[in-house]
Amino acid sequence: MKKFKKILSAVSAAVLCAMPLANGMAANAAGITKTYRVYFDVPANSGVASANYSMTYSKHMSEAFYDVGNLGGSVSSGGNGQGVNNICGCYYTANEALVNPGTLFTMKFYGDMSFEEAVIKYELTAKYSNGAEMSSNPITMDVVLVGDADGDGSITIDDAVSIIIYAANPSGYPLSNLRAADANGDGVVTEEDATMVQQYLAQIINHF
Repeated sequence: MKKFKKILSAVSAAVLCAMPLANGMAANAAGITKTYRVYFDVPANSGVASANYSMTYSKHMSEAFYDVGNLGGSVSSGGNGQGVNNICGCYYTANEALVNPGTLFTMKFYGDMSFEEAVIKYELTAKYSNGAEMSSNPITMDVVLVGDADGDGSITIDDAVSIIIYAANPSGYPLSNLRAADANGDGVVTEEDATMVQQYLAQIINHF
């Protein structure tokens, strides 16, 4: 751990010199947009053939976007304003009843609130191939603050450094928060993700 902290400090200094605009700034400051990605996962032999998700959330957050996960299938989405709040949802269909573990779909949205503050209510259901709803829902939700590679609740230059070190030696310096470190959402953690974090801190981009 001491060796890692020493490397982290050295690389942090190098990155800060290369990115003077970032200046070690934490992305918790006022006006900085937070990006959340939600993973909808299933275990092995879940038997899920389709799923419905709906969410009511604050108008201070942006429209939600959905993508199919690593288990394939398709996802359709829709949403509209509802009084002082937003409502969105999606319908996921698997190619066949699922046997393998993995991610059905992901949702991404962003704004200036925490995920817990932004979400007012949600509903998640899973169905068998015959259309019957599963009484015991096997789908779990994993919410990550994109860019927070070290999992401390904020996005700083240390996150970019952690990603660089991990990308150079994944087995020697593993990350516990890989999903958050995957800034561009392509399923792998590389130096490209570190670059996005640096651009975010420098306010070249305002969300992931």
